[in-house]
Amino acid sequence: MKIGLTVAAVVVAAVAGCNTAGGTGGFISEYSLQVLPSPTNPADFEVLQKSPNGATDYWCAAGEYAMKRLGVSPASRVYLRKPSGPAEFREGRRSIGFTIAPSPSVQQAAAAQGQRFTKTMRNVGENWGAESSRSSCFGANSVFF
Repeated sequence: MKIGLTVAAVVVAAVAGCNTAGGTGGFISEYSLQVLPSPTNPADFEVLQKSPNGATDYWCAAGEYAMKRLGVSPASRVYLRKPSGPAEFREGRRSIGFTIAPSPSVQQAAAAQGQRFTKTMRNVGENWGAESSRSSCFGANSVFF
């Protein structure tokens, strides 16, 4: 009985901790990627890099965060504002920076890009609808009925 209660307590604690990142105001995506908001501009955020994840996983986390935490509509655009590199909000880590409110330089970079068919982590200004980004989540971790 005691073991059953201990296991139940651990499960409840684990479930309660889903989609949070401690007291940082962060978010944990479906692919277990940590998303951190900018301390000065909530529209800017970064996804911390974690091996072996690829570009679609980071876009998934960005779209998921934009819709679930920031409350944007599925049609709202999510922009890459900082390519893969040193994290801005977590020392010693690497990240990809995103925004839902692009600066003039990100808007200019977005306007200069042609139509894209693949998601990358390199092209500042690259942008996708929040739902398109989030739809990248449907993979190995998804359950279909």
